[in-house]
Amino acid sequence: MAPVTAISQELVRFDTQKLDNPEISGVEYQQGTLLGYEVREYLLEKWGRECAYCGTTDTPLEIEHVVPRSRGGSNRVSNLTLSCHPCNQSKDALSLVDFFATDKGLKKRLKANGHTANARLERVQRQLKQPLRDASAVNATRWALFSALNATGLPVTVASGGRTKYNRQRLNIPKSHALDAACVGAFEKLHDWTVPTLTIKAMGRGSYQRTRLTKYGFPRGFLMRQKQVHGFQTGHGACDSTHR
Repeated sequence: MAPVTAISQELVRFDTQKLDNPEISGVEYQQGTLLGYEVREYLLEKWGRECAYCGTTDTPLEIEHVVPRSRGGSNRVSNLTLSCHPCNQSKDALSLVDFFATDKGLKKRLKANGHTANARLERVQRQLKQPLRDASAVNATRWALFSALNATGLPVTVASGGRTKYNRQRLNIPKSHALDAACVGAFEKLHDWTVPTLTIKAMGRGSYQRTRLTKYGFPRGFLMRQKQVHGFQTGHGACDSTHR
């Protein structure tokens, strides 16, 4: 009914090699439209989709160099964070410690968001030390799935979560589990994505527990093993037309 001719698997959430070395060569999208996309997605996850400095949420966030480029800071993801526009502008070429110690605008925003300068500075420093390996979603389960898919004999390609979101936003497709799955991998267009997805709810096949207990743990009756009695079973309405 739904012949499958090829499989695209989202094997990793982020391209960690690209994150670790933004200048890496030989990557398919190095100079293409995906340049920097993995980095932005990783930073959004790492910093909780809020300004790393003042904690502001629900505002456009900008990529910010913790150690400014003018002071020798690099483009590596370990030196990048996310900030709101006011923080990005006021930090400018200041060091992280000087920014938290001297900027009056930052202190006002911190107070408005219920944060203190010292606590927020410690959080930023702690997050910066978070190892990049935490971003890697490659694990035994996903590789086992990859091996199982290869065993089908169908062509299998893999892609990252950053590419999935890029495809979805490029085509203005809303986010859902089914549509995310359809947006995995490299493709130009997605046809008939507006067709509703059939959702099936698994209700189970009853309980393995053969008795009910009182609040003291004593049995108060035993359950029958048969599922139906005279055409009725638990969950059916008394006026169900199929059992009248």
